[in-house]
Amino acid sequence: MVERIFDKYIIDAGQTPPPEKHPQEKTPGTQMFYIHDRIIKGAFMFCGTWLTGVPELTPEMIQQHYHDEDEYIGFIGSNFEKPFELGAEIEFWYEDEKYIIKKSCVLFVPKKLRHAPMIYRKVDSPFFIFSTIPDPMHNLHEINDPEWVKNHINLTV
Repeated sequence: MVERIFDKYIIDAGQTPPPEKHPQEKTPGTQMFYIHDRIIKGAFMFCGTWLTGVPELTPEMIQQHYHDEDEYIGFIGSNFEKPFELGAEIEFWYEDEKYIIKKSCVLFVPKKLRHAPMIYRKVDSPFFIFSTIPDPMHNLHEINDPEWVKNHINLTV
């Protein structure tokens, strides 16, 4: 079969595993996409996962970080009868402010804004989570601050 010019721009689900250190690698569910510059030259980061359970917390998951570019993080529930309900409860932090996500939504994270952790407190039904950053290398700057974690995060799930 002759390869077509634009075949490289169609990425099948499951074709692109996340990098080794990516926390979604240990997430209960199915990693669908992880696209970045090393998959398609010049492509910005996009990842998407069907989440089916509460992941075990790891040190990487509870550290805040920031990016050099803006980010979108989206959550879409799977109940077609109640499409706006997420079927889950997620604790998400913008700097020192905690938000509890219970509805299908998209979060906008401005560049350089310290954010995370994202702690899955409850998952009653599968939902799709995606993230996109217009940065081909997906530069992530970790903020290792155990004192912040100790003062802000209740690690009992």
